[in-house]
Amino acid sequence: IMKNISNVLYKFSNTAISFFACIFSGLIFLLNFMFNSVVGYDSDEKVTISYHIVKSIIMIAVAAVLIFAAANFKKYISKINEKGLFCLLSVMYTLFALYLIFNCDSNIRADASTTFSAAKAVLGGDYSTMQVGGYIHRYPHQSGLMLYDQLLMQFSENTAFNFLVNFFFVLGINFFNYKIADQLFKSKSVNLLTVAVSFAFLPQFFYIMFAYGLIPGFFFMIVAFYNTIKYANNRKLINFIGMMLCAACSVVFKKNYMIGVVAIIIYLVLKLLKEVNIKHIAAVTAMILCLILPSNIIICVYESLSGTQLNEGTPSILWVAMGTDIDNNVRAPGWYNGFNYSAYTESGYDSQAAAELGKEKVIENLEKIKNEPVKAFVFFRDKTISQWCEPMYQSVWSGPLESCNQYTHTELLQSIYNGKNAENALATFSKFLCLIIWAFSFLFVYKHASKHDGWQIMFLFFIGGLIFHTWWEGKSQYIYPYVFCMIPFAMFAVADTVKTAEGLLIRIKPSKH
Repeated sequence: IMKNISNVLYKFSNTAISFFACIFSGLIFLLNFMFNSVVGYDSDEKVTISYHIVKSIIMIAVAAVLIFAAANFKKYISKINEKGLFCLLSVMYTLFALYLIFNCDSNIRADASTTFSAAKAVLGGDYSTMQVGGYIHRYPHQSGLMLYDQLLMQFSENTAFNFLVNFFFVLGINFFNYKIADQLFKSKSVNLLTVAVSFAFLPQFFYIMFAYGLIPGFFFMIVAFYNTIKYANNRKLINFIGMMLCAACSVVFKKNYMIGVVAIIIYLVLKLLKEVNIKHIAAVTAMILCLILPSNIIICVYESLSGTQLNEGTPSILWVAMGTDIDNNVRAPGWYNGFNYSAYTESGYDSQAAAELGKEKVIENLEKIKNEPVKAFVFFRDKTISQWCEPMYQSVWSGPLESCNQYTHTELLQSIYNGKNAENALATFSKFLCLIIWAFSFLFVYKHASKHDGWQIMFLFFIGGLIFHTWWEGKSQYIYPYVFCMIPFAMFAVADTVKTAEGLLIRIKPSKH
């Protein structure tokens, strides 16, 4: 009886994931088809939303032409060596990355700069950042990133070194995205497409210049995904350890990657429902510990070294308060407006008192949502568009900005980092790629997901991200990892569509004679 109940729960859960993955990927495609958002290239971070339907129709037409062209030349494309393609694109990437790094100022700003300065101070024995009101005291979750900066400072205190390390992490992300595609589909066509689109995904390239936890955290997250898929198939200890350690590291770099760890846990629970196994139980338990222990251990170490007790810092509810305030349009609906900073300061750096302020604000926000449903609908619609329909995902904005005294030193980079013609061209290409990724991700879930396993992890990551960032403080910067994780599945659907187009061409050609 228990086995039957488990099978029913497994089928129901898998169907539910497929349903929501289909609905949400279709929704994001439609929003990207209809709208485009742009973040201003200055410190104000203002977001502009515009209609994109005509341009999207043209882009879809171009995509259709490319699919038929690929079908027509498939015999030539199939001769390309996938590892050779990866190596060739890596060499090109290296040249572009070095050009970027050596032609931009290495000074950084905002949280990245503050965390870097805190790391440097702590290395010199100055723990004031952990005192009441200090940056790490205010945001103890940044202690993992501070530790990372300290490790890099053992080699160089120039932030250009952080950019260089980011570059190697990006190469690693592209490699493991390719390995995930290979592990799931065992298809040369899918592998080739995944390699090509991973390297063509421009936001990730420009995030090389962002000395923050986003890139290294995502590297460990995607390696954790790969090891989870491998472990589910072979149950080898090395993949179990890889899954656990990499998941723990990703959370240390950025708390948002907890969504990815939860996705892994849900997937492992699915495997457990399908087959009760002590190894699956151990894996679920280990992943739950990965959510809780790593950051707390690092905080305890710093407390011991500094002799300073860190409290819980700024409570998470304050970010939710910003993200759900339908009157918050300072940058874009639900984006940063300073409420978390002011509420924690006004509470006398008391986490519990600040949390109470946050709860009161959230209750007030929910009341406004209930009383003004039309305004709330527009707010959450535009908040979603501002985050998910911005094709560069703030990757360029997160790099050197002249308004913040960060300068670039070539005409091309000045055009890119000031939002001029070069940036417009890159954003247009990125939008084209995003439309393809979301359209074919939807097609994958709708048509192919039932025949495959392992896809649930990345789609759960995306579903969790969409739900989380609907309520959390808004920022398109947070969105890029969810989009990138869709590439292998979108490329499977593209490869299948090319195969269908090839069949159509074969049927059409004889009719000409």
